[in-house]
Amino acid sequence: DDNCYFYMILIDSKPMGQIRFDLLEGIAMISYSISKNFRGQGYGNEMLRVAINQFNGECLYCRNIYAKVKSENNASTKIFNNLGFSLDKKYDDSSLLYILDNY
Repeated sequence: DDNCYFYMILIDSKPMGQIRFDLLEGIAMISYSISKNFRGQGYGNEMLRVAINQFNGECLYCRNIYAKVKSENNASTKIFNNLGFSLDKKYDDSSLLYILDNY
């Protein structure tokens, strides 16, 4: 799909996580997951930072990056805040929408 950028992150040739950017009219929605074996070890911040930088170099027409985060997902909220995302608005009853500042 030309509107999807998908990245796999490997550690010692083992899949550690994946990041996906879905595009619609110049706006990207980022989603990610980390393998159970690597959760809680501090990889999320670096994994997403590397993927955002890679995506930025490959998708020259993207204007904004958004992330939908479940309200109770404190780990993802912390990661996105650390990466410069800020709360944009409530997405639905259980999720919040974050936008990457200065993208």
